[in-house]
Amino acid sequence: MSRAPWEARPGARKRPPRKRPGAGLALACLAALLAGAAAAQDLRDRGRETDAPFDLTSESLEYERGRDLYVARGNVRISQPDRTLTADWVAFSNQTGRGLATGNVVVTEAGDTLYADVLVFEVDSLRGVVFEGRLDARDSEFVMTGREVRKTGDETYEFEEGTFTTCRCPDDGTEPWKIRAESADLEVGGYGTARNSTFEVLGVPVLWLPWTVYPLKTERQTGLLFPEVETANRTGTSFGLPFFWAAAPNLNVTITPRYLTQRGFQPRLDVEYLLGETAEGILLASGLHDTDVDSDDPDTPFSAARWGAEWLHEQQLPWGFRGVADGRAFSDNQYAFDFRDFSGFRDDRFVESRGFVDRRFGAGGRDGVFLALWHADDLQNPEDQDRDDFLPQRLPQLFTSVGARPLPGLGGRLVAGLDVDYVNFTPRERAGRVFPELTAVDDLFFDTGVDGIPDGREQNPAGIVSPGFNDDFGEGNGRFDEGEPLADRGQRMVVNPRLGLPVRLFDAVELFAEAAWHGTLYETRNFDADLRSLFTGQLDLRTRLRRALPLPLGLGDGVHVMEPRLAWTGISSASQRRNPLLVPATAFPQVRLRQLDLYNLTRDPADRIESLNAVTVGLGNRFYVPDGEGGPPRLLADVALSAQYEISQDDLRSLLADGRLHLAENFISRFNLGYDMGDTNLSEALVDLGWSSEAGHDVGIEYRYLRDVPQFFESFPTSDDRFDEAEDAFDRVHQLGVFGRAALTRRWALTYAGIYSFEDSIFLRNEVGVEYVSRCRCWAVRVQVEDERQRGIDVNLRYTLIGLGEDTVRPFERRPVVRRPGG
Repeated sequence: MSRAPWEARPGARKRPPRKRPGAGLALACLAALLAGAAAAQDLRDRGRETDAPFDLTSESLEYERGRDLYVARGNVRISQPDRTLTADWVAFSNQTGRGLATGNVVVTEAGDTLYADVLVFEVDSLRGVVFEGRLDARDSEFVMTGREVRKTGDETYEFEEGTFTTCRCPDDGTEPWKIRAESADLEVGGYGTARNSTFEVLGVPVLWLPWTVYPLKTERQTGLLFPEVETANRTGTSFGLPFFWAAAPNLNVTITPRYLTQRGFQPRLDVEYLLGETAEGILLASGLHDTDVDSDDPDTPFSAARWGAEWLHEQQLPWGFRGVADGRAFSDNQYAFDFRDFSGFRDDRFVESRGFVDRRFGAGGRDGVFLALWHADDLQNPEDQDRDDFLPQRLPQLFTSVGARPLPGLGGRLVAGLDVDYVNFTPRERAGRVFPELTAVDDLFFDTGVDGIPDGREQNPAGIVSPGFNDDFGEGNGRFDEGEPLADRGQRMVVNPRLGLPVRLFDAVELFAEAAWHGTLYETRNFDADLRSLFTGQLDLRTRLRRALPLPLGLGDGVHVMEPRLAWTGISSASQRRNPLLVPATAFPQVRLRQLDLYNLTRDPADRIESLNAVTVGLGNRFYVPDGEGGPPRLLADVALSAQYEISQDDLRSLLADGRLHLAENFISRFNLGYDMGDTNLSEALVDLGWSSEAGHDVGIEYRYLRDVPQFFESFPTSDDRFDEAEDAFDRVHQLGVFGRAALTRRWALTYAGIYSFEDSIFLRNEVGVEYVSRCRCWAVRVQVEDERQRGIDVNLRYTLIGLGEDTVRPFERRPVVRRPGG
């Protein structure tokens, strides 16, 4: 056995031993330390863990020759490469190779720190048994304590009556969470195995497990995650304990058993996977037997067995093709409203699912082919009155596009392109069988009114129910209104070949002329074969101007790029009244999107397209500023102005403005404005400003105005109690939304979010929250009170544990539930 010289600090003096707390325990350990020569010989026979020398320093050092025993007192420090022991008092035997340390014992090794009152150890390795110990494993973020702790290897320990947590709270505080176990085996940087354990939150046991495994490092490992606690009016208090299973290097599975006090047991499953380098996907599912559902109650006309699921998958296929499955389904239309797992779909009128295969090819990916199956589920109607049975599904859709390219033999001056879109429209059931008492109007649609229910009652925006004929809202008026069931099914193919001529004049002006045929071929149940022929044309003249421009607010010298534009758009006139109706025209077209991109006019997919003879004037503006770091200029603002004049109707249409500002990295702004020149009033407006800081302050404000909004899905009778949440009807959007987060200190924050409707002067939503992050920054709590027009008052208490990579500045910031592969 190799020994290094023992060193005593200069001036050290002997002094009598002091009486210490726990003397009985220390004497018992000392008796074990002074085992006989046979034990010493056994140790020598086994060999030492290391031959590395070590140094000892202390205020005093005594040697008892008869027992070959060394006793060090006062600031004792034993050092070996990569490990150190400090204590108030240390004794060790040269015969047995064992030592005893008491009083403020600290052992450090490879970033781990072990604290104890008493330590029995082997001198060469400092390995041994700790009494009333505490292990601080910095690499794994865990703090572990035990009545008795044995170091059994370089990174392994055995604990008796142990506790484990990542919280490093002040000594006078209660840990936000910890695991308490009768016994446990731990490997720092690996796993912990605990037996007869309880999970405690703020000192209160909330879960007992006879046996469990959890990770002791921040890398991806199987084990329990932080618990979830939440309180809401609709579901009561919910408790969840997620279990993460690293099933394979390319497969993550999280299972979250949850109990909702007002609804019952609701487990949730989250799966993330990679299949080689060519495929990835996400699966989310949850379900329960809802104890709050009575299928005989008209408010809940569905089964108590409720569920929701979503699957997103992207797969690279041979020959450059890509396959995507993007689907979701719910047991009933109320599921997304009652539970937060799928709350992102609450505002969707339809829940769409699709599976498709596509490929882009050609220069710049301008050519492509797309084969898809589409399915839509009516989400906004009540479960027993929705349109699912007769909603046309696109099974399948085949779309192919050939981008504009020069035609051979014409010097490359004339370019040609082609789009072909084939769809087979198949409802689950014919609407005529759902409403056998009705007769289809011209074999096109059933005149039920915008609510899709033939009950002779329609509700107008003022909430007044009108029986029988209602010219404004559809039932019995003899014309198609958005939301009424279609009577036909069949196939449709839109063929759109185009010829274009790009010309550059005087090396400064660009002219593009295009002529196209918009042909639609039908074969349907009610109309057999049919053809609709339309012709479209465009002339687009534009140039670009550039100038230096001094900018305000200290932004320096910028560059202003202007793009004046003059365009003509034409669509031929054709009678379409006797054509099949599979894709109705929208009642309220997006004028801004159509006017800023004229292809939205000439390539309209609707079965009813109005003729057009219009001139559009536009001016694009882009402002660039130096980036301040010697790189290329960055975009400061992008603003487009546009106005349109319909020649045949002598109608000066909308004046539009649309733009974005990029003043700073943490500032966002977008705006648009539409002014109806014919009616001389505002048709739409949007102003959206947002700012955030690294300190946790956030400010956002959004003003939204939309003059024309559709009324379908909104017209349910006020006499039916289950529609009480939707009684307030609006004929326009006129709203102001604000959001603010004030980080009062590093631990306290106040939040507010609200939406106010100037129509009827009511608040659509008010949300106030108070957030607190613990002093140790390992847990946070948020109390939130929300009053929403449709959901009523909702009180939420959210408690989250942080410290393993979460945002400790904004611990409750909303994040997307899923990532949608493939865009």
